[in-house]
Amino acid sequence: MLSMASVRSASGAAKYFAKDDFVSGEYYTDEKAGDVSMWGGEGAAAAGLSGAVAQDTFAKVLGGELPSGEKVDVREGRRPGFDLTFSAPKSVSVMAYIAGDKRILGPDGAQTKAVQQT
Repeated sequence: MLSMASVRSASGAAKYFAKDDFVSGEYYTDEKAGDVSMWGGEGAAAAGLSGAVAQDTFAKVLGGELPSGEKVDVREGRRPGFDLTFSAPKSVSVMAYIAGDKRILGPDGAQTKAVQQT
C-alpha cells in the first residue's frame, strides 16, 4: 500500500526524518538505513542526488538547495515535498518479521524490489 502526505515544513520534516527510532538510531538518514533511504528516480539524478540519503543533504533539499549549491523555488509558502510510505500487507509483514522469511526484506527482497520499481 502507498500512503502519501504533503510535507508542510522543511525544518520540521528534516527533524522528523533524522530523529532516532527505537532500535537502530537514525532510521531514514544514516548508514544503518540501508535501502530504505536511497535517492531514486530521474528527478533525483537530474538534481545530482544518488546513493544513500545523508542527513545534511536531505535537510538542504527540503529547504530548496541542490547538492551543487543552486537554490530552487525559494519562496514563502513553498511545499518542500511529499512523504511516500510503502507498506506491505500485514500477512507479508508477519512472514518477514515473525517467520523470518528472508525473501521479503533486505536489499534483494521482494518488498525492496517492489518499492524501487515503483
